[in-house]
Amino acid sequence: MAPAAASHVDVGTLPSPDPLAPAQQTPHPPGIGPADKGQPVKIVVYMDFMCPACADFNASYGPVLDRLRNEGKVTVEYRPVTFLDRQSTNRFSSRAADAAACVANTHPENYSAFLYQLYAHQPPQGSAGLSDQQLKSLVAAAGGDASACIDNGTYLAWARYTNRLAIDSGINAVPTAFVDGRQWGGGTSTGMDFIQFVQADLTSREGTGA
Repeated sequence: MAPAAASHVDVGTLPSPDPLAPAQQTPHPPGIGPADKGQPVKIVVYMDFMCPACADFNASYGPVLDRLRNEGKVTVEYRPVTFLDRQSTNRFSSRAADAAACVANTHPENYSAFLYQLYAHQPPQGSAGLSDQQLKSLVAAAGGDASACIDNGTYLAWARYTNRLAIDSGINAVPTAFVDGRQWGGGTSTGMDFIQFVQADLTSREGTGA
């Protein structure tokens, strides 16, 4: 199979850990449905920490999403996948997802800052990837400490599970983003900037009193 372009990751070009898993035409991951009436808009983003397009997404939209979250208008859930483990010699995608989970569980207030650190220091595909010590240094730069958690690989099994769940749920590219259950980049959102897509949902909720 031809390798995926660096700017777009398609798991159709990657070997599946379970070749008998059913192919899904329409993504249907759990927990992406619209938020309840009166609650902030629910945003779910699938990304791989070795994916350049994911780094671009975070650089372009992360600050605005942070502001909207801090204003109480949205919730933002980042779901790491490990599609690009084969693009490093040390399973960087899995280890970065493990480190992110460590931060989310020990220093949730530093999670967003850690994502910026990860993407700012993203290794090129085909490289060795960052070491565990480098990951720990990025956590420290974001204001946290997850050394023991990273050393123990506490969430590596979780990373494998969530990656399998994403594939089985029809996620076949990253970044893939949902706003109140609607996927960005197709249908009426074709050609629409992501923040425009989010704002349209916010405006719709305001108009209906939801």
